[in-house]
Amino acid sequence: MTAALSQDRHGIGYSGMQYQTPALKPLAISPEGSSDYIMPTRKSVQSFAYPLSRSLYMLTQTPVGKPLEPKVK
Repeated sequence: MTAALSQDRHGIGYSGMQYQTPALKPLAISPEGSSDYIMPTRKSVQSFAYPLSRSLYMLTQTPVGKPLEPKVK
């Protein structure tokens, strides 16, 4: 999708920040009821200030009472 968007000047899509390239323009958006536009930066996404932020949960199968393996942690 990001490759196709980089070729379409009028295209709009949604992707994770890790897929951003110089050929793609991030979109500043405004929370509902606000006139302040927020750019998607690492800080604004981590703090949930950017309205399209979300949490990512990762589950591990670790026995109760055992620490995570260092490579997993």
